[in-house]
Amino acid sequence: VKKVPIAEKKYRLEQQERRLAGINISGELEPSHQLLDLTNNILETGSIVWIAPSRCTKRSDEIQLAIKDRPSAVQIENQQLKVAQVADEFRADHGSEIKLQWCWQRRGLAMDQCRLLSWAVHDAWVHQLFRTLSQQPPPGFQAVRMEQLIRADREMWTLIAQECKGSLKPDAAGSIPLDAMFPRFSQDPRITMFLLPTTAAAKAAAPAEIG
Repeated sequence: VKKVPIAEKKYRLEQQERRLAGINISGELEPSHQLLDLTNNILETGSIVWIAPSRCTKRSDEIQLAIKDRPSAVQIENQQLKVAQVADEFRADHGSEIKLQWCWQRRGLAMDQCRLLSWAVHDAWVHQLFRTLSQQPPPGFQAVRMEQLIRADREMWTLIAQECKGSLKPDAAGSIPLDAMFPRFSQDPRITMFLLPTTAAAKAAAPAEIG
């Protein structure tokens, strides 16, 4: 992944804070530099990949990770011994509803900052997902679970990746290609079927964790 220069990241953040004046982009909502680089790489390469909640890390965790003492290991490279630091596993916690929402909000802000997808469009999709959690299921069915939200999100990006073949960059008028695709796919039966209440048997067969 080609990293965006630090100065460029700061400039983009400043521009975003002006555009989204009502959002405090700090703490739980500030995307990590790693997430920004990943998002920008999708824009530059034109190759869409699903960014799982576990990859939607925050800047504060990234800072703490950088200042920690990391263990070292001896590696062989080009027939020479080298001492290298062992990279810590850097994953975002999405084990509760609020943490999952923060993960997706960070992703939305990172995409907006890179102009891959507008914040309003991404946030509308996140709200659609979480609205299903509060819906009362029919008799004999289980309420929608977080795992279903993640499956629906993954399917959304999979279908968009199959559909979108051109450039992902804004056109001369500033229009973002993905902005027009998201509302249409958000109502696609291939996606909404993941957001339906399930039976008790389906709940028992569901995997423990996704993303």
